[in-house]
Parts: sequence; structure tokens; C-alpha cells
Amino acid sequence: DEWEADLHLGYLIRLGARLELNLLLDMFNIFNRQGETYRDTAYTDFYEEPAYQPLDWVTGVPYESIEPGDVERPPTNPIWNAPVFWQDPRTIRLGVRLSF
Repeated sequence: DEWEADLHLGYLIRLGARLELNLLLDMFNIFNRQGETYRDTAYTDFYEEPAYQPLDWVTGVPYESIEPGDVERPPTNPIWNAPVFWQDPRTIRLGVRLSF
């Protein structure tokens, strides 16, 4: 699951009959939760296309297709099923708004 909490604060200061100053604070991802949003799903380093088939470096024989869960042929992609993208870290934005 993915979740985050954001916060917006504003403080209004009246400077006259028609002049207002508004101080603003926006905080995104206030708990700084950087949960993973995507895992690498490529089981092998090879593209499964008819025009390209990987060969054994020593024998020159084409490799058989590799399927997830095959204990005889583990994944060849070293980062298979590892997290590769995360939520953005905490960010703070300050602002000033003058209304007249």
C-alpha cells in the first residue's frame, strides 16, 4: 500500500482596509515515508523477441526461455524483484501572498 500525509497552513495579516498579507506553509509527505512504488519485474536481462535469442557464450547454443519459479535456472537479472522507485521525500514550501 502507498500512503502519505500533507499539510497546508496559512496565516492572514490585515494591513489595512483592502490590503492583506497571507503567509503560507505547505509540507508534503510530513512523515517522510519513502515507501516503494515499483519493483523490477524483468526476470531476465534478455528481450524475448523472435529476432534476438541469447546464446551460451561457450557453446553457441541458444538458451531455453527462463520462467519465474524454475529452480534449475534462476533469474539472470541481478535486480529482479528489487524495489527501484520510491515515494518522494519530505518537501516544504513557503509562500507569501499579497492581496489588494
